[in-house]
Amino acid sequence: QNFTGNGMLFTVQFKVKENVNIGQTWMDVGVYLDHQSNISTWDGNAVETDFLRWVFKVVQPASTETTVIDVGDASVNPGQTFTVPVSAKNNVGFSSGGFEIVYDDDVFDLVKATPSSNLPQNTIFGPATNENNRFFLVGVENITADMELFDLEFKVADNAPEADYEINIQLYSNNTNDYTKSLINASNKTVIAEFDSGVINVDALSELNIPGDLNMPAYDEGTTWNRIYNGNPHAIYVSVAVSGGGNVAVYYNGSLDAPVNVGEYTVSITVTDVAGYLPITEPIALGTLKILKAQAPAIEWPTASAITYGQPLSATVLSGGSTDFGLFVWDSSVDLTQVPNAGTYELPVVFAPNENTMNNYEPITPLVKNVQVVVNKAAAPVINVWPTASAVVQGQTLASSALTPASNEFGSFAWTDNSIVPTFPQGAYEVTFTPNVETLQNYEAIAVTANNVDVKVIGLGDIDLDGFVSIFDVQRVLQHSLGLFNLTGNSLLAADIDGDGEVTAADVVGIARLSIGLPIN
Repeated sequence: QNFTGNGMLFTVQFKVKENVNIGQTWMDVGVYLDHQSNISTWDGNAVETDFLRWVFKVVQPASTETTVIDVGDASVNPGQTFTVPVSAKNNVGFSSGGFEIVYDDDVFDLVKATPSSNLPQNTIFGPATNENNRFFLVGVENITADMELFDLEFKVADNAPEADYEINIQLYSNNTNDYTKSLINASNKTVIAEFDSGVINVDALSELNIPGDLNMPAYDEGTTWNRIYNGNPHAIYVSVAVSGGGNVAVYYNGSLDAPVNVGEYTVSITVTDVAGYLPITEPIALGTLKILKAQAPAIEWPTASAITYGQPLSATVLSGGSTDFGLFVWDSSVDLTQVPNAGTYELPVVFAPNENTMNNYEPITPLVKNVQVVVNKAAAPVINVWPTASAVVQGQTLASSALTPASNEFGSFAWTDNSIVPTFPQGAYEVTFTPNVETLQNYEAIAVTANNVDVKVIGLGDIDLDGFVSIFDVQRVLQHSLGLFNLTGNSLLAADIDGDGEVTAADVVGIARLSIGLPIN
């Protein structure tokens, strides 16, 4: 009878020969009777027939040993980032493989996969992320030791339910539907792999008990921290006392910056990343930080630069002193336009604290103190202009000769010896310069204080000043005495031979006697 329907006709058993080449081979089934290419029915009718070739792939025999790929376990909290290691155990040795990470993506986000430092240096690692949860290892040598292969880093969802979750590793090839349980070694032979899932226990978060779950420095009754201003920030150090660590942010009147200046500051905290506990994101007040004023600083007073006589006080400069704490200025009673005499003075200086000093230190006393100011003497003046001397009548002393000028701004001029009777017709006689009190006080010593000055000596009766007494001189003095001629200057001096200050008939007689060689009387 005819065969109808689909079904197995027969089986064929083959044995692959040893030492055959690795790769593809084939087999065909066909009709051999009368070399026909068809078959017939029971009653002899021909049946059109197609034959399909059987294709076989000859591969390396699989290892009978098994490498176990183990995913580590972990206990985590919602919102936490954690890492689990993936290790090779009972490792028979492999060099390459493609891996797929299988996990509940509603609970976990894959951050990254990181190769272990234990892998051979020439191993190529293809990274994975939450968007692409596949990666690969490709190497030219076998990984034979039991070791950590790579780390998987995950982030737990903030709302993850409390439960146990599995994270699995499986292998894949380039064909996404061709999953296998095999790794490849350096000889291109398959290595059987088994996979142990990692169990991730997600625990619900507890609430922190503030401040019972915190470690803090000892503080005063009333939760007040007392500190003394020292120019540095005063931080209150707070750490989590419960296991698992965590991050504590401390606020001072709402600022993360620890305060420096005197004042009262409300201390509050937020706490995050404590394993097993809910974060505290709204600041909770713990107490008050009080920064008290420091003791008044000891003020070092400035020094004043010296000035030279002739300069005003405004030319002196205050330098040095505790300028970190404030400014130094001359007291308002000091007339800075004044030009003081040479000498040493004690003048009041006022210390004006700056804002930081006033806010952070106890009051400073005293605020006014005398500072020494030295006024040096000026260079000695040089006497370039000496006086001229008036003429004297023969026989008079230098006391009768007037010096012009008799003084200047630095002192006065006088004959060193005014009793000398200068010789006729003229001579030079010493004049001494005597510095006045101001010059002695304010200038260095004058080098030259004496100099010779010429004095003209007028002969008695020599009216025309020609050096002789003649009848002409008698005539002139007679005319003067009668009011007919007016003698002036040295001529007038020469006419008053009796020295009574007037020219009279007696002077005329005396000059007449002199003109003829007789004595005056």
